Amino acid sequence: MKYRTLKLELRYAPERLNRTFYVTEDIPLSRLASAILSSVKADGGHLFEFIAQNKDSYGLSYGEPDYLLSEGTLEDLGERFRFIYDFGDGWEFDCRLLKREKEIYSDKDILFAEGKGLGIWEDDIQTFFAYLSGEAAPDMTADTEDDDAGFYMPENLPMEKLSDFDQPLDPETEQNRIDDGAFSLIEADEDDDEDEDDDDFYDPDDGIWAVYSDLVDDALGAYDDHGEGWLAAYREFKNVCETLKQENRLPDNFSDLVDIEGGDYCGVSFITDNLPDDLAEAERYEECLDIIHELKGMFFFEDEELNNLNLSEYRCLVKAQGAADALAFAEAWIRQMPNSWPAKSCYVNGMARAKKMKDAEAFLKKELTDDLECNAETYGFFMAAEDFYAVRGNKAKARKLHEMIEEEDRRQEEEMMRDFDDEWDDDEDPDDEIDASRSHRDLYHLICIFKNSPDDESYTMAALSAAKLAYEDRKLCFIANDFDKKGRLQLETMDYDGEKFLIAYSMEEIAPDEFNTVLLYADSVIDNLKESRFGGLCIDPDETGALLVPTDMLIQMRDLLETNDPEGLYEDDDDDELNF
Repeated sequence: MKYRTLKLELRYAPERLNRTFYVTEDIPLSRLASAILSSVKADGGHLFEFIAQNKDSYGLSYGEPDYLLSEGTLEDLGERFRFIYDFGDGWEFDCRLLKREKEIYSDKDILFAEGKGLGIWEDDIQTFFAYLSGEAAPDMTADTEDDDAGFYMPENLPMEKLSDFDQPLDPETEQNRIDDGAFSLIEADEDDDEDEDDDDFYDPDDGIWAVYSDLVDDALGAYDDHGEGWLAAYREFKNVCETLKQENRLPDNFSDLVDIEGGDYCGVSFITDNLPDDLAEAERYEECLDIIHELKGMFFFEDEELNNLNLSEYRCLVKAQGAADALAFAEAWIRQMPNSWPAKSCYVNGMARAKKMKDAEAFLKKELTDDLECNAETYGFFMAAEDFYAVRGNKAKARKLHEMIEEEDRRQEEEMMRDFDDEWDDDEDPDDEIDASRSHRDLYHLICIFKNSPDDESYTMAALSAAKLAYEDRKLCFIANDFDKKGRLQLETMDYDGEKFLIAYSMEEIAPDEFNTVLLYADSVIDNLKESRFGGLCIDPDETGALLVPTDMLIQMRDLLETNDPEGLYEDDDDDELNF
């Protein structure tokens, strides 16, 4: 879904109390007001209004019924507007809607991005200003309130002392607060009674999939949670299925779940598309196998869905139970689906792992005909064949297959780039806003593709594109903090899995405006990553994630681009282990 960035700053103290959201342009003002007030932890007991760029106002006003007029949406407010809450204290926020759109996977109409300041001090703006000016002591508690000066602890904020106001905000907690709503603002107009049964869309906050949908969103946004996020989503998925079964509404076909009370809106297919891979990545193979067997016992799957599940099952069997069991599974699979290319890929791989080299070679001679093309359908089979011939020592055959695979990689990359470019409106070409070299745009586009569809192929292409900038001696954008005592430039980093990753941006134009940035040659940065013991580069981080590329991978990819001996790819490969 496409979002715009909305920034809110308290007019009197923009650096101390502010919020950044990602919002849809058609979000009703009732929903937007509720989200804003929830995010600043207001009680919602006072009047408020939006003042649009053209000076029109929308909101609760004296002499009107207690509801927000329903005709307003964010589009009515313009690029700059104000939001005022409590006309007595006058909490007034300057709001700015940035032009650039973001593509984020979510079904929510507003997402919390970041912010400073715990929230407003309901009915006590005096103490708030006293704290900001230093007049009220930061260590003041409920036991040391100053009655003479009229300084009190805010009742609506979870603070033990005044200085807790500046504690960091937890994005997940703030998003949950917005989703739950500290209070409810009801849209209404004179025709509400006539239209109350006219629902043209599914509300993800209601219905049988509500909790499951939230858990899927959490799992998609999680990093390195060892599959826990998906396990929680799967448990709720089973609860939903059990409820449907009790109501005699559980379909036999897995794909039919999408038609039940908005299941498509909540992303039912993520259980089969993401859960097995995440568990396998976390080396939780037995749990992955148990869930796959449960799913197969519950539903009938179409061929494509079944191929994906079987591929995950085969990979887990290889790791958990060994070559013999994996091969037995591949044999049963290919008997059931003789035309399945994933089944053929696993069959070749399984025979090679079980050291049945002659059988594998005979099968490849039959299937790998001269007129067989490497395409999206046969890609895995070609990779399995290349691995087999490389281990077998047939370098010429392996090299030929490798070239065909590389050609398909280039074709897929070009296709993805075309698809991505086609998503831009004709009057919103990315080059109008982002003036950068083609290499940088390619990296930016590939990272966007990876974030929207995080899989091994899109990750590899984006990582290789990052290494390509080093090979071409081009610059990346970094956040410059300061200089140390020796005069060396200090760059911003992030911690991930016990290592520090250097934060970089594919283009200077997408780096946060509030930071100082510096352009450095990617090649020299990569050379210094290992010496400085950095884990790698964290490229284009935002609320949807980032491209994390380890140092060793960057160096290997860059060196691979520089090599003039493609045959050397196989000369040192004496290992019988297959990379599948």
